Amino acid sequence: MGWYANLKIGKKLACGFAVVIVFSILIGIIGFQGMWSMDDTLDEIHNKSMQSVFLSNKLYVEVLYHYRRVYRHALAPSRMSRIPSPHRP
Repeated sequence: MGWYANLKIGKKLACGFAVVIVFSILIGIIGFQGMWSMDDTLDEIHNKSMQSVFLSNKLYVEVLYHYRRVYRHALAPSRMSRIPSPHRP
């Protein structure tokens, strides 16, 4: 490190700033790589896992619809009101 001690203060400061800039660039590159891998992971989660969540929610809505029809049928005061309607209410 004798060569560094012989440098003038301006060149030492320039070397220090160059080192900081290099580290900043490396941190930025690592950060962008992390963001890209996170984007791929989120796409995979959305395309695989969220489809099953969507389908289970759709199934839940259908089950509620059928429960409501059963309760309406059981609580209907007359036989004519037990005839199911052709569309969903």
